[in-house]
Amino acid sequence: PLLNKKLIENSLNVIYGILQEYASRPLTGEISAFLNLCVYRVFRLLYSANPKNPQGLFSVPFRLFNGRSNAAQEIAISNAACLLSGDRVEGLEHPVEKGTAPSLSPDKITKEYPLFSTSLFNLIQNSESRMGIRKKPK
Repeated sequence: PLLNKKLIENSLNVIYGILQEYASRPLTGEISAFLNLCVYRVFRLLYSANPKNPQGLFSVPFRLFNGRSNAAQEIAISNAACLLSGDRVEGLEHPVEKGTAPSLSPDKITKEYPLFSTSLFNLIQNSESRMGIRKKPK
C-alpha cells in the first residue's frame, strides 16, 4: 500500500506542476474536481462497506453516489478537455490559449521532476497494464 500511495502522491506533484505552467485557474479547478471526486468515490465505497457506519456524513444517498460522482467526474474531465482545446465552457472563464500547452516528453519530465518522474512513469505502466495493454518491446 505504501508504494502505491507514493506513486500517486509523486504523480500528483507532476500533474500540479504541469498545471502551474498553464496558469489557468479554470483548468486547475476542473482537474482538481475530477481528482477530488475520485477520492470521494473510493472513500465512500470503503466507508459504506460496513452497514453500521452512519451515512449522515454524506448528502448524496448511497444508491446514487456512484452514478452521480461518476457523471460529475466525466463533466469535469470534459470541461478540462474543452479548456485545453481552446473552447469556451459555460460557467468557466478563459479557455487555454491555443499553442500555449507546455512541451512535454519523458526526458523533459525526468529533468523537471527528478524526484517524481519515475513514480509517474510506473503509474502509467501499471495503469495501462490494468487496462490490458503491455508496452511493446522496442
